[in-house]
Amino acid sequence: MDGNQTYAAMVGCNQMSGGLTLGGESIGFSPGVATLMACPPPLDAPEKSLMTALATTKRWHINGNTLELLGANNRQTALYEAVHL
Repeated sequence: MDGNQTYAAMVGCNQMSGGLTLGGESIGFSPGVATLMACPPPLDAPEKSLMTALATTKRWHINGNTLELLGANNRQTALYEAVHL
């Protein structure tokens, strides 16, 4: 992997992207750019949840189709399941 890793995400209304740092099971998401459209309920809750998860995640783990993001003290910050469309 090269040193210019990035992530991109969209939940609800806004798109966000930024830098990504990987090292073994360690992971860090740095904020980058995001659109700033007002996001009405109920779309605002998962968007805020993702932003918080990215800001607090320190480690990651994949088990089958499941991605688990972990923060301080290995507390789960998010749990995602791959969906094949």
